[in-house]
Amino acid sequence: MSCGISNIPTASISRASLVRTEATTADGRSAAARLASVATDAVVEDPSLSSDKSVDLTSYTKATAAQYDPQQIVQQTAAAESMDAIRTELGKIDALIAEQRPELAGIWDFKLAKGELKVTGLSEDGAQWVEGRLNSNSALVGAAKAFTATAVANLQTTEENPSRAAFNYVTGHKENYTFFDVESQLSEKLSFRSMVQQADELLGSGQIVNLGGNAYGISGLAVAASVLTASNKPIEGASGAFYTVRYDPLGG
Repeated sequence: MSCGISNIPTASISRASLVRTEATTADGRSAAARLASVATDAVVEDPSLSSDKSVDLTSYTKATAAQYDPQQIVQQTAAAESMDAIRTELGKIDALIAEQRPELAGIWDFKLAKGELKVTGLSEDGAQWVEGRLNSNSALVGAAKAFTATAVANLQTTEENPSRAAFNYVTGHKENYTFFDVESQLSEKLSFRSMVQQADELLGSGQIVNLGGNAYGISGLAVAASVLTASNKPIEGASGAFYTVRYDPLGG
């Protein structure tokens, strides 16, 4: 998808600080200005129906084109900061492994399970050795925990955070964002090295439509959402069961 985002930042720029500039349309107006002129009863097309999976911003109404709310931006920024920390600390550990155990370099990943980092893709002996280095790095453990907590806050379906149909930039389709047991699902399914690499690729792909959010955080949360299994069961609230779906083509 190509939505007019700026170029990938150089390595010296923290991705956590990125807030994409407004895209401009062919007539020179900003995307926000173009969106403001769209009638509120315009038809919203499913982005997944496009053969090139590009999102036509002009098809969105003013309501759906509103900037991310402050809470979403806080979550996106927190996710981006955690991802930057994971990348930094993982780079240090990769350098150590390349020096001390080069046969293990670059062939493993890791997850967060019960508060500890668990290695995948290695033999038991190799995994134990790497896990010792990972879990002795408090900054890395803290960043993995912080990202998971942010993803849970952003993706867990609750009465305050109702289910929604949202466009996911990883899958390229509108998806059912009705997620329960997010923390336990992430502990089983989210591999952090792969997550950061996939988020980097997504950030540089030119796909993300950003109207005021943190693009790198959006990419990381999209990766997290893509590994979750959605549910259609109703939510039990204070006044009984309810099920609310809102269409949010920009995700979040």
